[in-house]
Amino acid sequence: MKHMVALGAILAVTSASPSFGQSVNGKPWPAQQSAQCAAINDEAARDSVPDELAQSSYVVTGVGRLQFLYAPADECEMKGVFVIPGDELIPQDDYADFTSVTYVNPKTGEKVTGWVERTRLGKGTKRP
Repeated sequence: MKHMVALGAILAVTSASPSFGQSVNGKPWPAQQSAQCAAINDEAARDSVPDELAQSSYVVTGVGRLQFLYAPADECEMKGVFVIPGDELIPQDDYADFTSVTYVNPKTGEKVTGWVERTRLGKGTKRP
């Protein structure tokens, strides 16, 4: 079974099987993930630290798409799930060169949570 979720700048088509920690609107994100990515995600869950801007937001900077990841490693790509420059992200935790973030579509309210490369994040606005 295929699932398609449109989240503004995010469009995803994945196969059905639960992921480890990523979600759309609080429900597990349907996708396949390797055992290696699951182990990396487990390690990140133990060793990550709260993001210094957790009370603020980030804005995607740079050029092109910023890929969402299942775990904080380049090889753990959430196929077809990305944000674009100017999109606002809510940070949670930092691990290595990555930040766990949530994107909330401003038009629909749909959410997606995953990891992104920290180098593509610029300071956004302070959240209420």
